[in-house]
Amino acid sequence: MLGVFLISLERMIILKKLFRWGIVRLFTRSFSDGCWYRQGTLTPTSIIIDHSHPNSVHLGDTLFFLDTIWAALQANIPVYWVGQSDRMPLASMGVRYASTHADVPPGVILTKHDAWVFLRPGHHTIVGFNFWQIRGPGPIGDLVCRMITRFLYHHVPSMSLVSPVPSWLPVLRQLFQKDAQIWGDIPPNTRLIVVNSFVVSQAIPAYFRQRDFAAYIQRIRRKTSAAIVCVGTQRDAKKPLRYPVAYDLRGQLTILGLLEFLRNAPIDYVVTFDTFMAHAAAIAGCSLRVFSKSKRREPMIQNRFVPFSNCLKSREIEFVN
Repeated sequence: MLGVFLISLERMIILKKLFRWGIVRLFTRSFSDGCWYRQGTLTPTSIIIDHSHPNSVHLGDTLFFLDTIWAALQANIPVYWVGQSDRMPLASMGVRYASTHADVPPGVILTKHDAWVFLRPGHHTIVGFNFWQIRGPGPIGDLVCRMITRFLYHHVPSMSLVSPVPSWLPVLRQLFQKDAQIWGDIPPNTRLIVVNSFVVSQAIPAYFRQRDFAAYIQRIRRKTSAAIVCVGTQRDAKKPLRYPVAYDLRGQLTILGLLEFLRNAPIDYVVTFDTFMAHAAAIAGCSLRVFSKSKRREPMIQNRFVPFSNCLKSREIEFVN
């Protein structure tokens, strides 16, 4: 019965996505594979990262714009984040916060294609992406940055991006570098293995991998003396754990606190799905063991999405089958 229910739910989700997709095709123009746009009424002077509807644009999706954000900042183009302020980890980079799009000067809004139905462009130009459909070799962050650079060249010639030097990675890591801190009840200098098995997007395929994930954590416990600590959101804290952990920090860390924890705590490696947690761990410099939510998409996960920028490709990332 559960399997039938999940299949029905998956079909409902597909229908909802098809409806949004139809709206996108009806009211927008295609720029390239995986990219659509709608021109605003005023000339853009800024870049706007849209996180106003987090159920459609997940936090991990916004990280795919990091290369673009850094290139814009290097070109002295103001960058704004619109959405939940407590979920904006980029303020120290120079990204400005605004609660609504109306509070921002005319700009180019960067978002996902299925968030179009919630946005009213007005004087803003909107550019939406289906990250799975963007073609070309290389990590998704680099592909998106190149595509936005081309879009500005053709449609907003008054704005142009520059190749960012140095990379944003050492700059961002330095922002998260902190002195030794106390993390919950964890004693100082305790070796840790960080785990997170909670998924928002593609939750149904991931549901069928939860048993494999739990079995993997059990095998780790038998082989290591490191303490296993689970991290996650307040929503994650309400969900049952299928494996025992030494410490449970779910709901206790802000986004910034999580990045500082991953950067500074004595972590052997992080085990998670291909989610924001994997991206955050890669940014922080952690070794990664990643479960793919979808076997069919695993090659793209390995080569494009988890190491989502060229500056992350040298990190130790192992994919668990």
